[in-house]
Amino acid sequence: MVGHLIDSASNNHQRFIRLQLKEKLIFPGYDTEKWKTASCLKDMDYMFLVEFWKYYNIFLLHIIKNIDANKLNNYWKFNNSQKTLEFLVNDYFVHMQWHENLFDDTIKEIKKEQKAKISE
Repeated sequence: MVGHLIDSASNNHQRFIRLQLKEKLIFPGYDTEKWKTASCLKDMDYMFLVEFWKYYNIFLLHIIKNIDANKLNNYWKFNNSQKTLEFLVNDYFVHMQWHENLFDDTIKEIKKEQKAKISE
């Protein structure tokens, strides 16, 4: 999951910057599984990846705080849809919240399984 979050941060970093420089952007999406495979992140230290993701997001927050409001309607054209910079920024936070909820649910499930094993 951390590798996916780094890939997401990296791709959104490009979108957040490029959409401030151009009114319309035609930029490819990314296949999360192919990115994960090509990055070979499973060969890296987990704590390094967590710290990298943390600091990357601090950097992204700095970028987001400094986005020119006049650029928020610039858009990314992808397939047959258009997504504004404002939408992409908001969607990034929604995406992060989804992963946080998934992580919390996984922790709850692990704790539930541990309690069941202790009770046996």
